[in-house]
Amino acid sequence: MGCRRLWFGRADDTASVRTEDAGGGHTIAIQSVSVRPGDENSVYTPMVNDKELKAQACVDVPSLPPGSDFACTIFY
Repeated sequence: MGCRRLWFGRADDTASVRTEDAGGGHTIAIQSVSVRPGDENSVYTPMVNDKELKAQACVDVPSLPPGSDFACTIFY
């Protein structure tokens, strides 16, 4: 199982983990969490079962300039 942490986030920043089946590329689940005021600038995504699946972590940071406000890892 895996989860991801968003460090130094601001209110409304979002971190997510998406899982897909290894063969067909169909989305199995998306788990996400948003930074709320008082979260002390970091949050963890919920755990996801990624056994025999591909997983990808993403972050959406609206406070950054367009084009640099959303990023994802490769699937692993």
